[in-house]
Order: sequence, then structure tokens, then C-alpha cells
Amino acid sequence: MTKKATITAAAVLLLVGIGAIALVNKDPAATQASAGSSSSSKSGNTASGNSASIEANRAARAKPRDPADNPEFVTKYGESRTNLSKHVATNIMSLLDDAIDMGEMASTGGLSKALGGPRAGLRMGLGKLGRDLNLTDEQQEKAAVLYADFQKRQLEKTKASVESLKKDPTALMGILLASDSFSRGKMPEEEYKQTQAAAANDLKGVMNPLDRKNFEGGKPTKDETFCRDFQALLEPSQIETYQDAAAAEQANPTEKPNAGDISNIPAMELEKLDETVVSAKKLTGGLKQMMEGMGGLQELGPLMEQQRKQAPPVGQ
Repeated sequence: MTKKATITAAAVLLLVGIGAIALVNKDPAATQASAGSSSSSKSGNTASGNSASIEANRAARAKPRDPADNPEFVTKYGESRTNLSKHVATNIMSLLDDAIDMGEMASTGGLSKALGGPRAGLRMGLGKLGRDLNLTDEQQEKAAVLYADFQKRQLEKTKASVESLKKDPTALMGILLASDSFSRGKMPEEEYKQTQAAAANDLKGVMNPLDRKNFEGGKPTKDETFCRDFQALLEPSQIETYQDAAAAEQANPTEKPNAGDISNIPAMELEKLDETVVSAKKLTGGLKQMMEGMGGLQELGPLMEQQRKQAPPVGQ
């Protein structure tokens, strides 16, 4: 694969976030997102028998909660806004699924090789610290294995958080409704910030798919397991450099806690957010296809080279 193609591949993940942020910052469209009412009637009959009750409870936990199960939202924000928040939350979860798929493609298989593999991810994750440490080739090779393990852990955490969100999107709906109400001037800023802070606990670890930084591979130095195992590879002078950098970051953090979590999604009206998420979903769909194609081409290269070597010389 040519250097130009490799650079193009490396830009794929950044394009997802950049495109989404550009959509967030544009003027609101006049198009209104439609969401059908999902109110359901409740039977007044009590389930007979303990077995039936247990099965009913299991079934309820296995399904996403309906707005009818959130009377506090309906009372505070109205039924139509509550239903719309569920519609937008569903689209966000679909976008998160795309992010997981793309993360897996970027960290495994042919596309991972095209992007430079775990060593390239390690360099990006460490940034200036990696240059200051001046790792040897052997250290880089071992650290790359640790970084690959870090990526796997991150993906598993993201998958688990999204699955939990699918089972109960209440916390996500709550922050979306508060954002919508604040944007329309119906909620004071102080109340919105309080709601956002409360949601941060419930939505911790659920990444914001509209934040481009979430597509840059993550920060391994914020992972306890990576930090421990990585420092075991370092020489005493390198450990001192590493710990000095960690202390400086702790004293003067470059970003607020949970900066990339979905609780920090930009405040906007539900209609605009829905338009943004749907447009981002179209973008990720196309990028997923591109990533799949680039990964296939990377795998095709060695096969073609092998065929060329096995082919008889011209003229025979």
C-alpha cells in the first residue's frame, strides 16, 4: 500500500468525529424529526402465580424502557418531547454501534496493519511523552502489545455500556430532554448543569459519538492496568520522566473529567440533535464500507505478491 493510501486510512477515524462536529455546529434545519407515540395501555389485572410474575419481570428488564415507564419525564417535559427523546436515544445507540464496529476494524485485521498496527496507536496515545521517553525498539514492541490489550479493554467497556444503555435508556433520555429544555429557554442553566452532573454518574463510560477526540484511539496513560505494566518495561530514568508527566497532568489537567462521555454532548434542541445524529449515521455507514474495503486491499497485497513469485517467467 502506498504512503498516500496509508495516510488516507489514518484519516478515516478522524473524519467521523470531524464530520459529526461540523454537523453539530451548523445552523438548525427547519425539518422536524417525527416520532410516533409509543404509549402503551396497562392492564389492571395482576399476573397470577409467582412464576408468571418472575417471567414478566425478566421480560421487562430485557426490553428498553418505554416512555410510559417514565411518568416523571412526561409530567415535566410533555409526552411528545419524551417520545422524541426516546427516538433520538435509539439513533444515538445505533451510532454507537457503528463506532464500536469501526473501532474493532481499526484495531484488528488488515485495516489495523494499514494504520500502522498497535505501535502506531501507541505513538499517538503517548504523544509527547512517548518522544520524551525515547523507547528502544524492544520496549516499543512490548508496549505495543500492552496497547493492543488496552484497546480490547476499551472496546469491551464500550460494548458493555451500550448494551446497558439499550436495556434502559432512561439516563440518556433524561440528559437529552434537559438539553432540549435548556436550549429552548425552558430550563435555567443551573438546573441544566445539575442534571448534567447527575447524568454523568449514570452515563459514565458511554462515549459521545459526536466528539472527534473519541476516535483518536484513547489515552492509555489513563488506564490503570496499562500504566502499571508499561512502567515495568521502563528504565529508572524513564520511570521518573513518566511519573513527572503524570504529576504535571494531575496538577494541570488538559480536560475536565469524563470529557468524552455522552453526558457532555452539546446542548441543543431535540430536532437539531436528531438531524445531526441521522446525518452522522449516514457518514459512519459510508466510512464503515470504506474501512472494510481498505482492510481487504491490505490483505490482498501479500496474496498478489505470492502469485507474482509463483508465476513462470515471461516467454516460458
